[in-house]
Amino acid sequence: NQRTIFILADCTGHGVSGAFMSMIGNSLLYKIIKVKEIYDPATILYLLHDDIYDLLKQKYDKNRDGMDISICYFEKDDLSKKVSITFAGAKSSIFYSQNGFINQLNGDRISIGGFTERKREFHNQKIGLSEGDLVYFASDGYIDQNDVNRKRFGSTKFKNLLHQIHTQKTDYQKYMLLSSLKEHQQNEEQRDDISVIGIKL
Repeated sequence: NQRTIFILADCTGHGVSGAFMSMIGNSLLYKIIKVKEIYDPATILYLLHDDIYDLLKQKYDKNRDGMDISICYFEKDDLSKKVSITFAGAKSSIFYSQNGFINQLNGDRISIGGFTERKREFHNQKIGLSEGDLVYFASDGYIDQNDVNRKRFGSTKFKNLLHQIHTQKTDYQKYMLLSSLKEHQQNEEQRDDISVIGIKL
């Protein structure tokens, strides 16, 4: 009741290939978190990358499959009603409300999976929130969606939208996220998978 981990992952590929990577990621995360009992987000990312890299033999072929992923470890103090959050991300960000404002935490600019000479290092970031604050997870599909003029929705516009709606009921927030995206997108095709998840503490 006091601790939990939440993860949002956006896998490469679509259809069968995307589903395959989702199954691999889910299985490996279960092994790391539930079996090995590792709860540190940066360590989870490091081990997840190593496992995918080895499992898909990415050192020896051209396979570059992987994922962008956000991991948050929540720990609640029942007495103070405060929630400590440890975040680590691979090419991903989270947004959170605090004192009437929306803030953004950016993860490391490296993804999970794929071969690179660069050493994969992931870093934890910690914040403290209170009951009633919100944490938003989003894949890049919403922010990268273009309009008829090929202009992206953009992270600044997304952050401003969250600021406008974060004090409203969650059902209304969902409505505004969907309607704002539709207004921006108009008749343009959806270019990527889209996930937006808000958690009220």
